Amino acid sequence: MTAAQTLIHHCQEIGVSLVPTPEGKLKVRPAEALSEELKDELRRHKAEIITLLNQKSTPSVCSSLSLATEVFPDWRGLLIRSTRLGMSVWIVRDLNDGQALVKETGHAALLLDDILAQVKKNPTEVKKALLPIMICATV
Repeated sequence: MTAAQTLIHHCQEIGVSLVPTPEGKLKVRPAEALSEELKDELRRHKAEIITLLNQKSTPSVCSSLSLATEVFPDWRGLLIRSTRLGMSVWIVRDLNDGQALVKETGHAALLLDDILAQVKKNPTEVKKALLPIMICATV
């Protein structure tokens, strides 16, 4: 894995989104989540990060997840901040990984196949469909 791929992955883990702009800039949200060291690393590898993010840049959920699986082929889960669900959740390939990540981190998880089934739905329908099938910690 390249330094740029590692940085993209690390930003995803801490809930930071990286979005390349048409002007060749890299938008970082939320910027306050970055340490000075991480900001320096992102600046150093900005060109490669933008190239990686632009390779398959589309607004669809399917292509974003497809890019993630190409960049990180051995992933257990991707932690994302979902505005539709109002929380951070793990996106996982199988139930075992989801249960393990929930136990390790306390963040809920959803199966990738369940998310892909929601692509054409509006935000209310997505939330209504996903919340009942979420993998959560048991008390």
